[in-house]
Amino acid sequence: MRFSFGRYFLLAGGIGVFSYGAAFQKTAKPADPVGALLADVQAGKSKLEFEPKHGYLKALLKELNIPVSSQMLVFSKTSMQGTHISPKKPRALYFNDQVYVGWVNGGEMIEIASVDASEGTHFYTLQNSKLPKVSFEKNPQACVACHGGRSSRNVPALQIRSVFPDADGSPIFTSGGRFTTPSVPLKDRWGGWYVSGTHGKDRHLGNVIAKGEDADTAMDMEAGANVTNLKPLFDAHEYLTPHSDIIALMVAEHQIEFHNRAGRVLTAVRNMGSNPSQERVAYLSESIVDSLLGAQEITLVAPIKGTSSFTDDFAKAGVRDKKGRSLNDLDFTTRMFKYRCSPMIYSPVFDGLPTVVKEQVYDRLKAILTGEDKSGDFGFVTAADRQAVLEILSETKPGFAR
Repeated sequence: MRFSFGRYFLLAGGIGVFSYGAAFQKTAKPADPVGALLADVQAGKSKLEFEPKHGYLKALLKELNIPVSSQMLVFSKTSMQGTHISPKKPRALYFNDQVYVGWVNGGEMIEIASVDASEGTHFYTLQNSKLPKVSFEKNPQACVACHGGRSSRNVPALQIRSVFPDADGSPIFTSGGRFTTPSVPLKDRWGGWYVSGTHGKDRHLGNVIAKGEDADTAMDMEAGANVTNLKPLFDAHEYLTPHSDIIALMVAEHQIEFHNRAGRVLTAVRNMGSNPSQERVAYLSESIVDSLLGAQEITLVAPIKGTSSFTDDFAKAGVRDKKGRSLNDLDFTTRMFKYRCSPMIYSPVFDGLPTVVKEQVYDRLKAILTGEDKSGDFGFVTAADRQAVLEILSETKPGFAR
């Protein structure tokens, strides 16, 4: 099972559309996982079973190999189905390394984004009522308008957004909000989200409603801290699990940042034409190296632990070397990954980068991991980390080994 995680769309308070741009969305038959599944359904090779409580959700997750433990819950009204979303009825998001699926309790449709590594993201909705024939609708521009402005350098981008939600989940825009990445402190993350897990003395904005419209005092972060049981907050029986695992949220944020950087790089290199500037390629590639090595990642002030099986599921899906080590092994004592390199290096999005970029990334990684790079920019990577990652990649990533 491949489970090295992927990209999604849904709207602003949750996860936003990621796309390499409309110019790369021209194939009649997409090669993305959902496009392939749709073709199989239409040909009668696959069948999605409907069940009354969740519609096609369970069948869809099974067909796309998306683990239930990846569930994240967002209760802010920031989706196209916002009228059905509230703190009592949060939206559920599920993801793997190529597809994100959004289910709304009482909603009319399941929202899906599916990444083709060489073309970008294809967007779909699945009518979530029992019909004689399963009805997918492809609508690639459904959400791009909200996620392609200055904040994403005019390249449509994935976004996990933290807002100040009022009692019914509507964002209090006068109080502000922000898109969250691995560099954002926990205190600014997850407003409008449910978060299950422990995180010591650190605080976040999840699990609580804003009181007033002052961004500095609107959220009682103490009340939302270290919550391991979300059941008192909403009817968890309506959902596939009662969790919105803090580890899943942080892994998703890491992947989204990687995908957004990869999308900007892919777009920029293609815009250069057949003779890309070596200097420009080197500059662009550095952003990928930074993301892989966690250069912008915050240092955790206390260990973080989730409440679901997500951590174990994620680790089990990893590629392992002869010593049993995997880049999917998580740490979450002071940093995200046990070994100082992201498993996104195995992802279809990384493999879909232009060859000139991948070669430059490999060269930079080798220089850093062997100690040839003595610039100090990656001094946070210890000698032990460098040796471990060098050995793991040399054995498990053929492109790097070559």
